[in-house]
Amino acid sequence: MASERDWRFLFDSLSNKDWDSAIQMVNSLVREEPDDPTHFLKLGDFFQKKRNLEAAVNAYRKAVNLYKTQQMYEKAILTLKRILSIKPYDLEVQREMTDLLLELQTDETFRPAPESLSTEAETLEQLREEFLRSELLPPPFRSDGVVELLRKAEMVTFPPGHRIIREGEMDRTVYIIVSGSVEVKTYIQDREIRLAVLQEGDLFGEIAFVTLNPRTASVVSLTETSLLTLTPDLLEEMIQREPLILKYLYDLYKSRK
Repeated sequence: MASERDWRFLFDSLSNKDWDSAIQMVNSLVREEPDDPTHFLKLGDFFQKKRNLEAAVNAYRKAVNLYKTQQMYEKAILTLKRILSIKPYDLEVQREMTDLLLELQTDETFRPAPESLSTEAETLEQLREEFLRSELLPPPFRSDGVVELLRKAEMVTFPPGHRIIREGEMDRTVYIIVSGSVEVKTYIQDREIRLAVLQEGDLFGEIAFVTLNPRTASVVSLTETSLLTLTPDLLEEMIQREPLILKYLYDLYKSRK
């Protein structure tokens, strides 16, 4: 099991763009959890950074096969999109993506909403303070040092239907939902695929932060939504104080079914 020291090592490797060390760390996770597709997904991302495209494709292919075995077809499709970004004319991959789209049954059901914050918070600062004191704040962010930094984060509010993140853009900002809900979606062969619905206490944007790659999906507000905005510099300072935040970000993707 990776220790806090291991996650600090991975954070330092990513900060220094030491992809060899990052790959070494993820390979150790593969040995512990060989059936976890997230590890192969990250390996592919890091091999891409090294411009070792053959190794990246092989790692992504392993992730696709594991996602298919686990019937996680949306994630298999997203990983095939990564392969196509490297090999855009691979007909076999295109056919496989088409087959998966036929298998995919879009689930339009919201998961049960968590306990909502009180509607009595009249200002963004009141809303922030209420959220920081609530059980909705993700556990790795609850230490005094990290909460102190969260008080410095910009609070923003968007109306329903606002595109907060656009797929393909280069941006490493991470967001925590203080109130409201958002939809995570992508487009494949002119078809919109819903990947997740996130609500109060959820966090998004972490994939681009960890991998330094473009955004892999779009995020649109479903209701009026207030967010804590974690810039890369601010989030890196948080991880310096609490290295297990990086593990939390790493684990988020695989926890979203």
